[in-house]
Amino acid sequence: MAITKKHIRFSIHFAFHLKKNAAEATAMICAAYGENAVSHATCKRRFYKKKLRTFLYT
Repeated sequence: MAITKKHIRFSIHFAFHLKKNAAEATAMICAAYGENAVSHATCKRRFYKKKLRTFLYT
């Protein structure tokens, strides 16, 4: 099965709700999908956006 961006986004969203940080999310996703599935910078960027949205809408 091919890994899509949708899989990665869902995995980052899942890790965010588990109260993981970006480094832990990157490690989890790379362990599940392979070494180069997602970069740490991508996780950091997505976590920042999620935290900002959560702060603005609560």
